[in-house]
Amino acid sequence: MTTTTVGSSIDDDDIEVIEAPDHEPESAAPRPRMARAVIRPALGIAATILLAFVLFLLIGSRLTAARDQELRERTLRSELAAGSAPIGGRIDPGTPIAILTVPDLGIRQIVAEGTTATVTAGGPGHVRATPMPGQAGNSVLIARRTTFGAPFRDLDRLEPGDTIGVVTGQGRARYRVTEVTTTAADDATVFATTSRRGELTLLTADPPRDASRYLVARARLASAPVASTPHVRRVEAAETGLVGEGSGIGALVLGLIALAAAALGATWLALRWRPWSAYLVSVPVLVAATWWVFECAATLLPAAL
Repeated sequence: MTTTTVGSSIDDDDIEVIEAPDHEPESAAPRPRMARAVIRPALGIAATILLAFVLFLLIGSRLTAARDQELRERTLRSELAAGSAPIGGRIDPGTPIAILTVPDLGIRQIVAEGTTATVTAGGPGHVRATPMPGQAGNSVLIARRTTFGAPFRDLDRLEPGDTIGVVTGQGRARYRVTEVTTTAADDATVFATTSRRGELTLLTADPPRDASRYLVARARLASAPVASTPHVRRVEAAETGLVGEGSGIGALVLGLIALAAAALGATWLALRWRPWSAYLVSVPVLVAATWWVFECAATLLPAAL
């Protein structure tokens, strides 16, 4: 039998108050942990892309330069044989105009008209506001020292008396080196014609990975000069060798869009196809898109780097 006491009182001291815990529910993830989860992968991806770009500049870009040199040589040899090689006037940038040989450095390169970063990615370029090689006056050529095959990597090893040969649509010319020196980036005299005698000036970046000044090799024409032809009188800053090609930003944006589209397509395939099938289709496309992005990004770097 159960007995119930009616009317008993409860003191306030007998009541235990339990307060709610002063913290967020367990389901809410701590913000620092979430930030680390996002930042760490992002930094890893950025570091991987940067490393891949550096490897492209130092190694992969050689393939681009070799491809362009082969195309330039085919074009120029055909035009030399037909007697139609350009010898002056307004020549489209990128057009092959000469064969440059420096026996003491093992250099044999096809020179193209123009000296923007796009042109020098394929080999030496001729500054359009200077006479053509073999003519009277100071003909200036710019080439890379570190990237895209680095044709002028060892330009500082030239010594007075070394020979330089040039073949154009006007014939063969022979030069002898007179000096090798460095000069400031704002020294416009490297492009100037200081005498009516034929001169050849080879320019590249110095130091090799900085491009803060010019490494200059000057040579004097040792053969008879050929007839002078007209040339443009002024060039843009992007053609001076130590700055990049700002117009390449548009191409870079298009390349990034193409790469993003390729990545989305690869993800879609990976979700619907067997892994190996998706890899076989996606990897070549992703590599090609990445290569294009790197080539576009390289045009923003100095043309002589």
